[in-house]
Amino acid sequence: MILTSILCMAINLYNEARSTTDYEQQRINQVVLDREEYYHTNACKVIFEPHQFSWTIHTRKRLKFANYNEMVRYYQLDDKRQFLRAIINAQLSILTKEEIRNKKILNYIDNSIKPPVWTKPLHVALRTKNFTFYEIK
Repeated sequence: MILTSILCMAINLYNEARSTTDYEQQRINQVVLDREEYYHTNACKVIFEPHQFSWTIHTRKRLKFANYNEMVRYYQLDDKRQFLRAIINAQLSILTKEEIRNKKILNYIDNSIKPPVWTKPLHVALRTKNFTFYEIK
């Protein structure tokens, strides 16, 4: 089994935002899709780029597995319902990406932390309950 972009995005959502709303999860995937387009790469490379998503600091990139269960164990996807929800939101993000293309959102931060210095020159595109999203101009 080789991970596809949808599975990489779902694993990312599960680890970054499983307790958030579907809307927030889809906006996080907008960041991944916008980076994918901006940097001419793919979702798995975007997600596992060093220091881009907090959970990847402690989890090494692995894209090949003998089967689905091995992948679930490796990425500790213990809540099957939340992982299925993340897969659905990853698919919806791809299907609706053209509808939300009015902004290029390349960064976001969790609202529970103090905004890092690198956010100062950025323009806030969207604030939700849990995240602040930044666009490039």
